[in-house]
Amino acid sequence: MDFSGFLVQLLNGLAGASSLFLVAAGLSLIFGVTRIVNFAHGSFFMLGIYVAYSLTEHIGRAVGLSMSFWWLILAASLITGLVGAFVEIVLLRRIYRAPELFQLLATFALVLVIKDAALWLWGPEDLLGTRAPGLAGAIDILGRRFPTYDLVLMVLGPLVLGLLWLLLTRTRFGVLIRAATQDHQNQVIGREASPQNINRTGQTGRSGSKQIFGAPDPKGRVLDHQNQRKSG
Repeated sequence: MDFSGFLVQLLNGLAGASSLFLVAAGLSLIFGVTRIVNFAHGSFFMLGIYVAYSLTEHIGRAVGLSMSFWWLILAASLITGLVGAFVEIVLLRRIYRAPELFQLLATFALVLVIKDAALWLWGPEDLLGTRAPGLAGAIDILGRRFPTYDLVLMVLGPLVLGLLWLLLTRTRFGVLIRAATQDHQNQVIGREASPQNINRTGQTGRSGSKQIFGAPDPKGRVLDHQNQRKSG
């Protein structure tokens, strides 16, 4: 294999890794917050692709893909999200306290349901949808053609990673997610990881440190337990 072939194979691997990261990032966040071993995560990803295919083929071609493609992709994401929310309310919310093996079996059963539903609705044949407008071409790399779509995937993965890092480390919502991830009891109960409780926890910790080290409170009094016991 010459250098150009090696480079193209390397880029193909990076594009595939980026697409897998986009799937794994959602799985990691869901497991971290809910502690549910969602074996059906990939099935929802598949369902979203099928919905996007149906919308772009039946609606997009009728109104024009160049104008409606991205709106239909967004609609497919919302529809799949609504299905996921329905499954969470009906099934997953009932097994939060169940052992991991039971969660695995329940979500594996969900995999079979989604797979059979997809076979019934879309059939067993491979379906090839249209690519996004502007991403159907290819570029020349050392005499070899490389798809523009794969290049966009290579950029999209690190971009999503950076946005997730900013979300989890620089926003209030990210603090809540990390609090729920690190505190299993809070996320099991489902009502403790709130801004009020996080603020209350922080205030309790600050008050405790003041009492331990004898630091002055805002009114100028010294909270020193040893002095209080001597005076008592």
